[in-house]
Amino acid sequence: MSSNSIQSMTTPVEYKRGRSKADDWDRIQLCAQAMALEEMLNTAVPEGALFYGKPRRRERVALDAGLRDKTRDLARAARMMLEHGQTPAPEPGPKCHHCSLREICVPDSTSASAYLHRMLD
Repeated sequence: MSSNSIQSMTTPVEYKRGRSKADDWDRIQLCAQAMALEEMLNTAVPEGALFYGKPRRRERVALDAGLRDKTRDLARAARMMLEHGQTPAPEPGPKCHHCSLREICVPDSTSASAYLHRMLD
């Protein structure tokens, strides 16, 4: 397969169960995946798509400079937390009910320290 063939078909699609959201988290995840593909395949990925299961619609996402900058900034912040052994405080909300990490995150606890005390007692 030629390099041109790879370039013409490199469009990441992220599948989500629910609906499109007002915030950028889904678009940022898609952008991070596209940036990884660009690095791995040495090709440009100018757009991707989000497929939402509830409306069964595909949403095209332009991977523009603003979204890429936001994605890089969040990646840098995550790396800094990892390097410093920090864990961000949970932000409980409706999203927690369907999260696969709910049991690990314990979003309803007041703090990690309170959680550890409960687990050790």
